[in-house]
Amino acid sequence: MKRKLMRVLRIKLTATADKLKTTPAAKARRPPTPKPLEIVELLEQILLHLPQRDLLLAQRVCRRWHAVINSSKHIQQALYLLPLPTVITASQPASNPLLASAFAGYFKLLAWEEFSGTYTSTWASMLLHSTEKRWQQRFIREEANWRRMLVTQPPVPHVDIVDQRIAPDYEDCFAEASVHNEEGVRMGELLQLEEKKYTHGL
Repeated sequence: MKRKLMRVLRIKLTATADKLKTTPAAKARRPPTPKPLEIVELLEQILLHLPQRDLLLAQRVCRRWHAVINSSKHIQQALYLLPLPTVITASQPASNPLLASAFAGYFKLLAWEEFSGTYTSTWASMLLHSTEKRWQQRFIREEANWRRMLVTQPPVPHVDIVDQRIAPDYEDCFAEASVHNEEGVRMGELLQLEEKKYTHGL
């Protein structure tokens, strides 16, 4: 009895299937994962958690960050460059912490309130010492950002510059000048008066 021989041709397709799984076309279908720093709204929220000084310096990172910081209303308010909405409350205005730190020993804000029968007035007294040479050297650059900064938040629209003289037998005050800005007095406006006083001996 003769045996019949059968030949079977087997073809493996495993390698071909693996290649199909990793083709560039298959990868391209996946949507790109969003990056938080590339989304303006998320970048704004992240920057708002920075300390004021770091937030101011963050403009130097790149042009995009500079544009976001300068176009964001909330960031500009955090930097004391735009006023906060005026709310009638009994709370005292908060002095600009960056100015208080940069001009430590020279800049001091004292706030108090006076009550009448119908309204509450908030007053601010600012001590600016301009008799030392170091004081003048701190604000030579007219383009410095802090010159555009509000002195307080909420902003105060009017500030009087007063010369207070104290002696053993008397204490007197002389009103020398004032600054008025409905949108809020800025540090540069105060320093202009102090510079004139220092230069011209007012």
